[in-house]
Order: sequence, then C-alpha cells, then structure tokens
Amino acid sequence: MGALVNHGVIKLDKQGSVSQLDSMKGLKWLGNSDVMAGFQVKGIVAFKNNDTHQEYRERDGTLAPTDLYLNYNTWNADAECTGRNPTLRDGMDCNVNIGFQQHGYSTTLRDPTDGTSAKARWARWMERVPGVLTKSGASARE
Repeated sequence: MGALVNHGVIKLDKQGSVSQLDSMKGLKWLGNSDVMAGFQVKGIVAFKNNDTHQEYRERDGTLAPTDLYLNYNTWNADAECTGRNPTLRDGMDCNVNIGFQQHGYSTTLRDPTDGTSAKARWARWMERVPGVLTKSGASARE
C-alpha cells in the first residue's frame, strides 16, 4: 500500500487516512478483482474517520466506501499506543489496534471479538463470498 501512496495512486488525507473506496481503487489498480479488493478493504479499512486511534473496528462487513477509513501512517509496530502518550513523535495519533492492520490479523476472519467460532468466520469469508474460494480446502483453490 505504501508503494501505491508513493506512486500517487492512493492519496492520504492530512491525517494519513484513506477511505475504503480509495483503498479499493488502489488494489484494483494493481489488478485485483472486485471480489478480492472488496474482501481486503472490508476487514482492514474499517474505522470511522473520527476514531483517530483506530480503536473500534466496524464489524458488519459491508462496504461503506466513503464512511470508513484506515490511517496508513499508523499501522506499523512503532505507532502502537503505549499508554504514556496518545500522540506519536511526528504528531500522529497512536494506534491501539496494530495487530488488526498487520497481514493475517486484519480481517474478522482471525478476530474472535464478534463472538462467532473460527469455523463460522471461515465459512462467512471463504465459503460464502463468491470468487474467494470455489471449493473448501487449501489444495482445492482455483
């Protein structure tokens, strides 16, 4: 995503945030399908713009192109809130949910806080979303 920002495909706002729509456009610019780009942004770009510490991820999995955001400047480990100061050295607000922007932890697929089982979350994202997997099981992906 950093390369897309550096190349000018995705433009950050003054806080460093990008909407779901702009993130999706960037992923599609790379050649991602609508399904795969949507799958990624629904789980990762899921914070209201006034949630500066990215604390409360919107959980419904719907695409809200201009209502949900992700601060691209505060998703690495050095931007994590430590409790001492809510603002980083560069003036950006710290991030309380770094793990959910890191690969493998960024979607509700791995996040159990919605109260569903791992099997239910897998079915929701991998078996019920057209175009993600056509058959169950890692060896049967098409």
